[in-house]
Amino acid sequence: MSVGKDGEHAYIIPRPNGDVVLGGTVQEHNWNSDSDEHDVEGVWERCCRLWPEVRNSKVIAKKAGLRPGRTGGVRLEMEPAPTRRGAVLVHNYGHGGSGHTLHWGCAQEVVELAKHHFPVKSVSKL
Repeated sequence: MSVGKDGEHAYIIPRPNGDVVLGGTVQEHNWNSDSDEHDVEGVWERCCRLWPEVRNSKVIAKKAGLRPGRTGGVRLEMEPAPTRRGAVLVHNYGHGGSGHTLHWGCAQEVVELAKHHFPVKSVSKL
């Protein structure tokens, strides 16, 4: 990811099938899920500056991705849920535009929380 002096963002994420995802807008309070041509052009130009070889690529799709963040950063914690069965609720949200980068570590942390709350009981081998 690159953030220019003007505060503009650009990122290029390779996919296992050989495609790449280009992106890079930060627009607070904009919940429009339609792609905007002005934004698309800006992302394209910034990504081409970041990796000039991408300019020769074919554009397959243009999409808007909404990535909600939250004040205070990611919330990743477990809390008891108000049920008779003792259920728990795991909060894991607020990653904003860093979701692709953080999801591996956050998923591992969720696993650790679950292991702590639901310890694995050994099974008798008799």
